[in-house]
Amino acid sequence: KDEVIKNYMKANPNEKFPFAKLSQQFSKEQVTLKAKQIAHRWWNKLDR
Repeated sequence: KDEVIKNYMKANPNEKFPFAKLSQQFSKEQVTLKAKQIAHRWWNKLDR
């Protein structure tokens, strides 16, 4: 699943992945979870 995020970052180098923004609102575990949700949402769009 972390590969999805890495691929997301590679595919969208100009898009700032909102880790910094998220880390202000959530704990580290929640940030990772949230980031994965965002990446998976993006990934699902690719499949369609």
